[in-house]
Amino acid sequence: MGMKKTHIVLIGLFAAVILVMLGCEFTRMAGFNAKEAPPYHIVGYASGSADVKVNDADRLTHIIYAFARIDESGAFYFPNPEAPAHIKRLVQLKSETPYLNVLVSIGGWGADYFSDAALTEDSRAAFAEQVEELITAHSLDGVDIDWEYPGQPGPGIAYREEDKANFTLLLKAVRDRLDKMGDSRGRRFSGYILTIAASDSKTYLEKTEMDTLHHFVDHINLMSYDFYTDGSETTGHHTGLNKSSASINAERTAQAGIERYLAAGVPPEKIVMGVAFYGRSWEGVVDENNGLYQKYDSFRGAFGYGYITELLSDEYGFERHWDEEAKAPYLWHPDSSIFISYEDPESLIYKSTFVREHELGGIMYWEHRHDQEGALLDVLHHMLK
Repeated sequence: MGMKKTHIVLIGLFAAVILVMLGCEFTRMAGFNAKEAPPYHIVGYASGSADVKVNDADRLTHIIYAFARIDESGAFYFPNPEAPAHIKRLVQLKSETPYLNVLVSIGGWGADYFSDAALTEDSRAAFAEQVEELITAHSLDGVDIDWEYPGQPGPGIAYREEDKANFTLLLKAVRDRLDKMGDSRGRRFSGYILTIAASDSKTYLEKTEMDTLHHFVDHINLMSYDFYTDGSETTGHHTGLNKSSASINAERTAQAGIERYLAAGVPPEKIVMGVAFYGRSWEGVVDENNGLYQKYDSFRGAFGYGYITELLSDEYGFERHWDEEAKAPYLWHPDSSIFISYEDPESLIYKSTFVREHELGGIMYWEHRHDQEGALLDVLHHMLK
């Protein structure tokens, strides 16, 4: 059934009431004081010149600027020449948000030279030294390492079988350096933060030593999204929480990925579930089951949540549907055969509840500019902070 504007308003009001009730009840049960550290991590990635306001920052525990890269010589650099200015503005937010941590993520999709940087003891020491310089130069609270992916081929990146052990050694070198920095700079107890962005896939776990390397990081930002994307056999939930009975890929859900990390020996409090503030779309989709798990002609790309909400107005003709098994929404346009998988407030309520019930570390999202109105971040704030 198509969603009318009045229905959207009513659903929005209903969701707001539910969120306030849940937030108040959780605050009461946890005895949470606004002056105390938040009980869960709420981690946002911000790329380019994403506008992070004080009100946004107050709802976060970590903001991670993306990205710094590694050049052929092993030196760090910012592809965006305006990055230092953007980072400075993020750090300035800390004066009004006492529990905000500002980090820089090194790497990202297509980032090369990680395998070289991790290869030898000397190269790892040089990498760790540059981490210290990066933190010092920009008054950061730590760094995030986003190597996509150790031991695996990517878009023109080098990789080696030795990456599996060397990734662990690289993280250990950085951890040791950060600990020495903390001791020498009076941050013995708060310390400097080291996180990684990690894939949920079986292959990633096979190519890393997760049972060992987790000891060297504060938490793991699990990229539990992009399950269905360009090249997938069918459409599907690109960031679904649970498996649908109609899905042919039971291994690619947020729950399945988290279970793999728990089985690999990662403590639940170090697992931060990733959610997507964007959707993925396909066209020329077979007109069955409202386009869900159907063959398609072409992949249309990714769209921010703000744009997707505009498609819910009557003039565009999209229908919102809800998969009760996957706990995931999707849009279907019966006339143009376009299917869109995305995240919304309802799905985030279920994911936040999952985090609390399984005592995970929190939720991370990619990325901030896709939710400029703060509708999705507001849900995370009410549910977790």
